[in-house]
Amino acid sequence: MTSITLTLFDAVRTNLNKSYNLDKNDAIVSSSFATMSKGTYKTITLTGPVELNNVLNNLLDTQAVAIGVCNNGNSGKIKSNKSKQKDAINRSKDNFGFSNGFMFDIDESSLAINEVIPALCVIDPNLKNASILVRVSSSYGIHKTGEQPKVDSCGYHVWVLGVKDPTDIERYGKDFAKRCWLAGKGFIKISKCGSLLVRQLIDVSVFSPERLVFEATPTLGVGIEQTERPYRIQYGASNV
Repeated sequence: MTSITLTLFDAVRTNLNKSYNLDKNDAIVSSSFATMSKGTYKTITLTGPVELNNVLNNLLDTQAVAIGVCNNGNSGKIKSNKSKQKDAINRSKDNFGFSNGFMFDIDESSLAINEVIPALCVIDPNLKNASILVRVSSSYGIHKTGEQPKVDSCGYHVWVLGVKDPTDIERYGKDFAKRCWLAGKGFIKISKCGSLLVRQLIDVSVFSPERLVFEATPTLGVGIEQTERPYRIQYGASNV
C-alpha cells in the first residue's frame, strides 16, 4: 500500500477552517482564519488514499495539514516569528522539508470530479500510475436551507502519494505549471486593481513543505447547509 507522511497542525486560540453565515441581507458570507501563530505539530503516516481521506474528513476546526515534515522531531510546538519562546519553532522552510507526497491545488474549475485526474495526466502521463486522492474544496455545495446548491464549478485538492524523490517536488511543481501553458491550460487573470496575474490549471505556490493546507469542514451558521463533499481515488500501479 502506498503511504504518505505529512504534518498535522493544531492551532491555539484560532480556527483554521472557513465559516459561513447569513448577513443582514440574507446573503451567504464567508470568513476564514488563514494564519497560525501558535500551536502544535505532529508527523503522521497514513497507509494509502482511503486513510488519508478519512483523516482529512475528520480534522477539527483548529487543524490543518502540510505536505512536508519537520526537521526537528516528529512533534513539538509552533511559535510566531516574533515570539521568543525557546521550546517552540517557526513554521518556516528552514524547519520543514518535503516528504513523500504533495498536492495539486486547482482553483474554481468547470472540470467534473471524474475529469480531474485525466486533465492532470495530459500534462504528465506518469500520473496514470500514481496513487491519487481527489477532494473537492471545503466550500463545495454551501447553500441556504431549502435552496439548491450551485456545484457547476468548484476547486479541488489532488493528493499524490508515494513520491520516490521528495527533493524533486519543488522543481516538479514549477515545471508542471509551465507545461500547463504548453498544453493550453494557462491564462492571464485581471485583478480588481488592473494587474495581470499569471494563472494555470494548478496553483504553483502550494509546492512548499511548511504551507498550511486547509481541509477541515467549514463551520456553518443558522440557515446554511452543505452538500456532502465527493471524492475520487486512483490506486497506483503498486496497488493493482
